[in-house]
Amino acid sequence: MNLPSSARRLLIPMLALVPAIAANAQDAIKPNPAPTTSEADVGLPDSEVLQRIDSELNYTVGPGWMINYRAAREKASTENKDLLLLFTGSDWIDICKTFDADICNREDFFTAVSENFVPVRLDFPREKKQPDALKAQNQVVMSNYRIQGFPTVMLTDNTGRPYAVNGYQAVSATEYATVLKAMTAVRVRRDEKFEAAKTATGLERAQLLADGIPPLPGNLAAWFYLPQLQELISNDLQNKTGKAVHYQRLINDVEYSRAMMQLERNVEWARMLILTDDYIRGNQLKGEELQHAMLNKIGVLKNQGKVRQMAQTLLEIVAIDPKTSTGAKAQGILDQLRVNNLQIDPPQTPSTEEVKP
Repeated sequence: MNLPSSARRLLIPMLALVPAIAANAQDAIKPNPAPTTSEADVGLPDSEVLQRIDSELNYTVGPGWMINYRAAREKASTENKDLLLLFTGSDWIDICKTFDADICNREDFFTAVSENFVPVRLDFPREKKQPDALKAQNQVVMSNYRIQGFPTVMLTDNTGRPYAVNGYQAVSATEYATVLKAMTAVRVRRDEKFEAAKTATGLERAQLLADGIPPLPGNLAAWFYLPQLQELISNDLQNKTGKAVHYQRLINDVEYSRAMMQLERNVEWARMLILTDDYIRGNQLKGEELQHAMLNKIGVLKNQGKVRQMAQTLLEIVAIDPKTSTGAKAQGILDQLRVNNLQIDPPQTPSTEEVKP
């Protein structure tokens, strides 16, 4: 995705949580897949929540963009088309403004993509007023698709399950539409491989699943293709596909994320810190993977009022590698704390007495 850092808005609240973790090379994987999950349970935005808020949203913006996600899914299913989800900050991010002017709001683009997609615009403006229902819907959809930057273009099948992600590209409107159409080949390949896997067994089944699971960024595959990941792992305990270890790590990541979100809802700050430390040790995180996990602690410590421990954790993150994006983000938070006249001491070994179950 082409998201220049100067224009990219990172949407990482306290619990956006650790992004995908690249697994270390191993010869085998411990057979510990999660219980089988039905297709209906994976990743998709809660239809009951959207049903409660979509009565005001049956209209479009721009040259034909839908803004009602739930209605767009129904339309896609009826017309046998995919969904094109555009996540944008239309009135405050320059690259989003350019994207709209040069591509998204051009009639030739909309006409071209409408042959294969139902386009849906999910806008997050700062100045433009939006109905409360629209804001609520967009937040739900953004959260479920784990969006971390604007603009993001996500392609999904007509059930809403993603298979490809793109961003702004400096091409013409018709060229961009052609790029998106070509990306539907990923979904076609996915469906062919998954269908073939139904009658295969063992390593052959695992390889077909590995070939079909879309190469989505971060840990999206574990959110939206958990049943396939579980099947692959159970049929490839020796990691012959080269994917089983990686996907088990993604599953671990998502399980950690879900547990953290539940603890946040229950306001169990101390247990969130313990869970994060266990996750770091259990997965032997290093480098930027470790930095990402440690950064999850910052919001928790802030809510606990432990500002000095928060500062110490930030110093430890920066010390791992100040040149990574996570190290730079931690340094930025530290600089703001210094502006607030907090005396920050050098990093020390964390005390086990600070956090108790």
